[in-house]
Amino acid sequence: MAALWERMEGIYGKRFTEEYGNAIDFWFRAFQEKRLSIPEIKNGVDACLDSGEQFPPSLPKFLRMCRPSRAASHVLFEPAPRLSLEQQKNNKQKLSYHIEQLKRSLSHTTENGAEAKSLKTSQMVTDQKSMA
Repeated sequence: MAALWERMEGIYGKRFTEEYGNAIDFWFRAFQEKRLSIPEIKNGVDACLDSGEQFPPSLPKFLRMCRPSRAASHVLFEPAPRLSLEQQKNNKQKLSYHIEQLKRSLSHTTENGAEAKSLKTSQMVTDQKSMA
Protein backbone atom coordinates (compact mmCIF):
# COMPACT_ATOMS: atom_id res chain seq x y z
CA MET A 1 0.00 0.00 0.00
CA ALA A 2 2.84 2.35 0.81
CA ALA A 3 4.27 1.77 -2.69
CA LEU A 4 0.88 2.56 -4.25
CA TRP A 5 0.56 5.73 -2.18
CA GLU A 6 4.04 6.80 -3.20
CA ARG A 7 3.25 6.13 -6.85
CA MET A 8 -0.03 8.09 -6.72
CA GLU A 9 1.75 11.00 -5.02
CA GLY A 10 4.32 10.86 -7.81
CA ILE A 11 1.58 11.06 -10.44
CA TYR A 12 -0.67 13.67 -8.82
CA GLY A 13 1.69 15.43 -6.39
CA LYS A 14 0.18 17.35 -3.52
CA ARG A 15 -3.31 17.02 -4.99
CA PHE A 16 -3.32 13.35 -4.06
CA THR A 17 -1.80 13.95 -0.63
CA GLU A 18 -4.26 16.74 0.16
CA GLU A 19 -7.23 14.71 -1.06
CA TYR A 20 -6.39 11.22 0.24
CA GLY A 21 -3.33 11.56 2.49
CA ASN A 22 -5.12 10.16 5.54
CA ALA A 23 -7.21 7.58 3.70
CA ILE A 24 -4.60 4.90 3.13
CA ASP A 25 -6.22 2.48 5.59
CA PHE A 26 -9.66 3.06 4.08
CA TRP A 27 -8.37 2.36 0.54
CA PHE A 28 -6.53 -0.73 1.81
CA ARG A 29 -9.72 -2.14 3.36
CA ALA A 30 -11.63 -1.44 0.14
CA PHE A 31 -8.98 -3.31 -1.86
CA GLN A 32 -9.27 -6.25 0.55
CA GLU A 33 -13.08 -6.25 0.37
CA LYS A 34 -12.98 -6.17 -3.43
CA ARG A 35 -10.17 -8.77 -3.42
CA LEU A 36 -8.03 -6.73 -5.77
CA SER A 37 -4.88 -8.41 -6.96
CA ILE A 38 -1.54 -6.65 -7.43
CA PRO A 39 -1.89 -6.79 -11.26
CA GLU A 40 -5.36 -5.22 -10.98
CA ILE A 41 -4.01 -2.40 -8.83
CA LYS A 42 -1.25 -1.91 -11.40
CA ASN A 43 -4.03 -1.64 -14.03
CA GLY A 44 -5.50 1.20 -12.00
CA VAL A 45 -2.18 3.03 -11.74
CA ASP A 46 -1.55 2.55 -15.47
CA ALA A 47 -5.04 3.89 -16.21
CA CYS A 48 -4.23 6.96 -14.08
CA LEU A 49 -1.08 7.58 -16.11
CA ASP A 50 -2.90 7.04 -19.41
CA SER A 51 -5.86 9.24 -18.50
CA GLY A 52 -3.93 12.49 -18.53
CA GLU A 53 -6.20 13.73 -15.73
CA GLN A 54 -4.75 16.42 -13.47
CA PHE A 55 -6.78 15.36 -10.47
CA PRO A 56 -6.62 12.00 -8.71
CA PRO A 57 -9.57 9.64 -9.07
CA SER A 58 -11.95 8.96 -6.23
CA LEU A 59 -11.77 5.52 -4.63
CA PRO A 60 -14.80 4.20 -6.56
CA LYS A 61 -13.34 5.49 -9.83
CA PHE A 62 -9.95 3.98 -9.05
CA LEU A 63 -11.60 0.62 -8.33
CA ARG A 64 -13.29 0.76 -11.75
CA MET A 65 -9.94 1.63 -13.31
CA CYS A 66 -8.40 -1.46 -11.70
CA ARG A 67 -11.03 -3.70 -13.25
CA PRO A 68 -12.14 -2.09 -16.49
CA SER A 69 -15.18 -3.57 -18.13
CA ARG A 70 -14.53 -6.00 -20.93
CA ALA A 71 -13.56 -4.31 -24.16
CA ALA A 72 -15.32 -5.25 -27.35
CA SER A 73 -12.28 -7.32 -28.29
CA HIS A 74 -12.98 -9.56 -25.31
CA VAL A 75 -16.57 -10.32 -26.22
CA LEU A 76 -17.14 -13.90 -27.23
CA PHE A 77 -16.89 -14.39 -30.98
CA GLU A 78 -20.00 -15.52 -32.76
CA PRO A 79 -19.42 -16.48 -36.38
CA ALA A 80 -21.58 -14.90 -39.02
CA PRO A 81 -24.35 -17.11 -40.36
CA ARG A 82 -23.53 -19.08 -43.50
CA LEU A 83 -24.76 -17.48 -46.69
CA SER A 84 -26.25 -19.49 -49.47
CA LEU A 85 -24.43 -19.55 -52.82
CA GLU A 86 -27.12 -17.25 -54.22
CA GLN A 87 -26.62 -14.74 -51.40
CA GLN A 88 -22.85 -14.86 -51.90
CA LYS A 89 -23.29 -14.19 -55.61
CA ASN A 90 -25.63 -11.25 -54.92
CA ASN A 91 -23.18 -9.78 -52.40
CA LYS A 92 -20.31 -10.04 -54.89
CA GLN A 93 -22.40 -8.28 -57.54
CA LYS A 94 -23.33 -5.49 -55.13
CA LEU A 95 -19.71 -5.09 -54.06
CA SER A 96 -18.54 -4.93 -57.70
CA TYR A 97 -21.20 -2.32 -58.44
CA HIS A 98 -20.12 -0.13 -55.51
CA ILE A 99 -16.45 -0.46 -56.42
CA GLU A 100 -17.21 0.71 -59.98
CA GLN A 101 -19.23 3.65 -58.64
CA LEU A 102 -16.33 4.63 -56.41
CA LYS A 103 -13.84 4.37 -59.28
CA ARG A 104 -16.04 6.59 -61.47
CA SER A 105 -16.44 9.10 -58.69
CA LEU A 106 -12.70 9.23 -58.07
CA SER A 107 -11.83 9.56 -61.76
CA HIS A 108 -14.46 12.30 -62.18
CA THR A 109 -13.00 14.17 -59.21
CA THR A 110 -9.48 13.83 -60.61
CA GLU A 111 -10.57 15.00 -64.06
CA ASN A 112 -12.37 18.01 -62.57
CA GLY A 113 -9.34 18.78 -60.42
CA ALA A 114 -7.04 18.71 -63.47
CA GLU A 115 -9.55 20.81 -65.45
CA ALA A 116 -9.74 23.38 -62.65
CA LYS A 117 -5.93 23.54 -62.41
CA SER A 118 -5.69 24.05 -66.18
CA LEU A 119 -8.24 26.89 -66.05
CA LYS A 120 -6.45 28.51 -63.13
CA THR A 121 -3.09 28.35 -64.96
CA SER A 122 -4.55 29.89 -68.12
CA GLN A 123 -6.20 32.62 -66.00
CA MET A 124 -2.82 33.41 -64.39
CA VAL A 125 -1.20 33.70 -67.82
CA THR A 126 -3.99 36.03 -68.98
CA ASP A 127 -3.64 38.15 -65.83
CA GLN A 128 0.13 38.44 -66.29
CA LYS A 129 -0.30 39.54 -69.94
CA SER A 130 -2.82 42.21 -68.96
CA MET A 131 -0.45 43.55 -66.27
CA ALA A 132 2.40 43.92 -68.75
